[in-house]
Amino acid sequence: MSKDNFSTPHESCGSITHLDWYAATGLLSSGSDTFICFQDEPAPEDRAMESIQPWTLLIVDDEPQVHEATTLTLRRIRIGGRPLEFLHAYSAAGAEALIRETGRIDLVLLDVIMETPDAGLRLVDTLRGRMGLTDLKILIRSGQPGSEQESGLAGRFPVNGYMQKTRQTASHLVSVIQSLLLGDDSTQEARQD
Repeated sequence: MSKDNFSTPHESCGSITHLDWYAATGLLSSGSDTFICFQDEPAPEDRAMESIQPWTLLIVDDEPQVHEATTLTLRRIRIGGRPLEFLHAYSAAGAEALIRETGRIDLVLLDVIMETPDAGLRLVDTLRGRMGLTDLKILIRSGQPGSEQESGLAGRFPVNGYMQKTRQTASHLVSVIQSLLLGDDSTQEARQD
């Protein structure tokens, strides 16, 4: 196989480098015009944006679909010019281990009911008490309205916010996260890439 087959320009790819699939694998007939296109290297200013340290959000929930929906909703959001990156834990115990291992997490999106009916609340006690993480921002996202009322939760547990999953919209979630990460008086906007 000739090296030239990997860099021949093709009008369907524009300025993007392509790979002639037949030349690479021999799986398609020689008359095929099927190509795989690869994006060119990012410009230096794009690489500079990629080097900005992202906000690290830890999603703690025992339901995989909550992780998927949250990641899909937030994956292209930038807050204060910084992208978001996601860590995932499916139990309070898993979250505690990940927080100990990782060290730098900016915000925890925490479910209450997981391995026990109060697993998330017990994790709050552990994070704030035994681990001494008083600056770690914690947003409770409960799927059980009425199990813990917002006012009671805020008074008894040192969390930074509370949301019911059933009333959560994408714009509300972004707004609350922006407020928590940048501060309530922030004038910077969250933007979608």
